[in-house]
Amino acid sequence: KCQGDEMLFMQEYPSTPQEAFISSGRPKFSIQALKKYQTITKEPIRRGYLYAKDGKIEFVDDPKGYISIWKEPDPDMYYCIGADVAEGLAHGDYSAALVGDQNFDVVAKWHGHIDPDLFGIELIKLAKYYNDAYLGVEANNHGLTTLSTIKKEEYWNLFFTKTYDKIADTVTQKLGWYTNARTKPYMIDKLAEFVREHYLGIYDDAIISEMFTYVIEDNGKTNAQPGCHDDLVMATAILLQLLLEGKGEFYTPEVPIDQR
Repeated sequence: KCQGDEMLFMQEYPSTPQEAFISSGRPKFSIQALKKYQTITKEPIRRGYLYAKDGKIEFVDDPKGYISIWKEPDPDMYYCIGADVAEGLAHGDYSAALVGDQNFDVVAKWHGHIDPDLFGIELIKLAKYYNDAYLGVEANNHGLTTLSTIKKEEYWNLFFTKTYDKIADTVTQKLGWYTNARTKPYMIDKLAEFVREHYLGIYDDAIISEMFTYVIEDNGKTNAQPGCHDDLVMATAILLQLLLEGKGEFYTPEVPIDQR
């Protein structure tokens, strides 16, 4: 009945909740690739939270914790963190952060409801736990509050963009990743490419589930379908940009910052 069209078959005869969602939009990510990813997803080896003790960051196991770990920190590995900040409401969107290593494997996740300023503290602990990871926070909206906390706590290994003023011959640093009409298509397209080619090691079923329901709208824009979330998709996209950049340059607070 579907004339060999696998996508149409999944829309008309869904065998999973993810396939049922496909019918309401055109998927941005390759369904075939996502189904392959589903064969390698697995439960984290640890779940819990982090707390600071005597200048060190320690992990406490707790099945209700916001942090899931698939690979513990390797002292010889370089890590990046991509973070998407939500408002913090109990029934709103989630704040999410994903840790990736230099091999492009997603090794840990922070996911939950939390006030934006407190999320900054959690991100610092997560970054320190993973060898002072290169931390990139979405600077839109509530992300500015999170970044303000991170600056106040003087965490140093931060992603920033540079703007060059030709007339004044000055460089202005802006902390964080700004998602806008120019950067969003690029970051999502690049993520879709890496998912299609299986360049990213993703072992979390929740990330894959969000990708199933992330669609291209009639106007060409990409978003989560109504009733679905995309915080993990956005955090993964930011993480990929940091991994592609590499270690980058260090942020220097003495350079003027325009975050308005």
